[in-house]
Amino acid sequence: MVTNISKASSFIVKNICDTDIKGMMISREKRKGLWQKITRTSNAVTTFSLNGQVAQFEDKKIFSIVDHALKVQNRKEWFKEETTNLFSAEINKVIDTACKKYGPIRDTDRKNIFRKLSSEVDATLDQVCTQSSISHMLYNSQAVSKEVQKLYHPSHTRDEKNKINNLVNKKLTDIVYIKKFSGKAPDPVRTRAAEEMALLVKKKKLSYP
Repeated sequence: MVTNISKASSFIVKNICDTDIKGMMISREKRKGLWQKITRTSNAVTTFSLNGQVAQFEDKKIFSIVDHALKVQNRKEWFKEETTNLFSAEINKVIDTACKKYGPIRDTDRKNIFRKLSSEVDATLDQVCTQSSISHMLYNSQAVSKEVQKLYHPSHTRDEKNKINNLVNKKLTDIVYIKKFSGKAPDPVRTRAAEEMALLVKKKKLSYP
């Protein structure tokens, strides 16, 4: 991807992309049981740790949730649509986050960002998309929700719980898209959207936090 990061502030980009939660640790490890050894496959596990609380998600269980919810005949066509939905939704989230921190932008600016990134990622983008199918499936899964709740603390506010839920959903959505469907990593697209917003911040001298 072409980047103009040298013209923008890396601090602004980092601030826009920052979704970390203080104290949250995320790790992945491959586990091989008897069945995995026989079939020569592996089952990775993603672990989220927060202030002594732990939630774990096995790839095979997450993939199974998606398979159960994905009732389509043509998965190739679905994946093409999902690429549009996922990248578009993530770009919109980055733009919206930047606007909350630095001030609003014009609709034409948003359109320009989508047009530029569409040519860079070699995928059709749609600025009205706000959520991917994979993300929606995981949000609606009782099994995922039950596991995420293990990270909650009685002192957590609703906003803090939502941030935890969103962070877990984002990570798991990326894992499903990349590991199960061999899609391109969404993080570089998020970063490019943040870079474009950083350029606008400096150009328009929007407010700094």
